[in-house]
Amino acid sequence: MIRRFSILFCLMFLLSGIPVPFILLAQTGNWLPIPVEMSAGLKGFVPVRTYSDTLTLITLHEVSSTGECQVGIASILPELIVTYAPIPWPENAENPRLPVSLCSFPETYRPTYMLMTESGAGIHFDVSLNDTTMEILEGLHLSPTRTPLHVQSFAIQRNGGDILGVWAQSGTVDSMITIRWGLFNPTTYQVSRLGFAPVQIPADSDTRGFRISELRVDDTGLLFALVHDPTRAPVGGNLCLFGLFQYENSRSIYVGKRHFLRLHDLQGPAIEAFDFTTGATSTVIYGAEAPEFGGLLFVE
Repeated sequence: MIRRFSILFCLMFLLSGIPVPFILLAQTGNWLPIPVEMSAGLKGFVPVRTYSDTLTLITLHEVSSTGECQVGIASILPELIVTYAPIPWPENAENPRLPVSLCSFPETYRPTYMLMTESGAGIHFDVSLNDTTMEILEGLHLSPTRTPLHVQSFAIQRNGGDILGVWAQSGTVDSMITIRWGLFNPTTYQVSRLGFAPVQIPADSDTRGFRISELRVDDTGLLFALVHDPTRAPVGGNLCLFGLFQYENSRSIYVGKRHFLRLHDLQGPAIEAFDFTTGATSTVIYGAEAPEFGGLLFVE
């Protein structure tokens, strides 16, 4: 599994000039449909720790007719059937449009979540699994001037003494995608920009369709990304290693290379999201869009 890769192996890729061979991990099993009653594309999910054989996810969908957010609870039962319960959006809160990512939020005494939109506006919220409700806790914007951005994906994670917000952003030129990161202030809900790294798109790729649909920073600082490259069809996506966030001398440092490392060619439908389960036996979950369902899930 991806999380069991040795840190020494990753550092060999990131810090040296030694070539690392491409790694292909086989997929086995079936894609499981999420039974959402409305037409809504899956944009992200976060596993929730439970004490049963059921794997529970908080899911984020984009309602096809309006572009608004739909949050729900998807449960993968031991017999590999998915149940789904929609969570009503709070009546006193504006429902944002064009969601791109969902991630867990660090530094809270109970699990909470952050959704991000294409414009760079984020919403921190809490979910009650018992009564299927959500509470909006706070909002933020990745731009200090609230200028609309072109965010493709977003993640937030503690790195040493810092809380980092990391996002993939496309520019006005189709071929320009950058990974950007900044310090998140949990008091002011502002993200001060620290740095960025251009994404080196392969020369033989179609830059117009190349995008990064998901980012995750694991608890060791490794930055993983789900990349879509239309020239590699029928591959549904590529799970890649982009870099490493280190914490030295009381500050976060990003270590990366111009060329990212492809870890896993993902066969099947267009994959929009992934995440790691927590606990003693960790694994990787992938999510794909499906017009006739609210998305598809695959547990590796």
